Amino acid sequence: MTVENRAKQFAPFAAITGLDRALEKKRRELDFCERQELSEENAAELDLQLRALQKGMHITLRYYCGQAYRSLTGTVEGLEEAEGLLKLDCARIPLADIAELRLDAPGPLPGSTL
Repeated sequence: MTVENRAKQFAPFAAITGLDRALEKKRRELDFCERQELSEENAAELDLQLRALQKGMHITLRYYCGQAYRSLTGTVEGLEEAEGLLKLDCARIPLADIAELRLDAPGPLPGSTL
């Protein structure tokens, strides 16, 4: 067996070319959904939760991003009401896009405020 033929037997096998791209495209299509407005009750509860946030709190939130809802976990760095942003250690989320908020840790770092 020639060196070239031996190398071919170890080459990756892709019987259906483009399958990975098609599956990823379909997955993204299925993730797309329209933005849902919060009820007055849920909006009021979310507002109270946002006002209670303090720097250093570890939270998980669900927010609308593009055409889908995403979940994100991070530590609160600050709340910029003028800019309309919640600043986490890993992202900046527009307040208007937040659908749910959950506190993951018992409380903020000692002496920290927003």
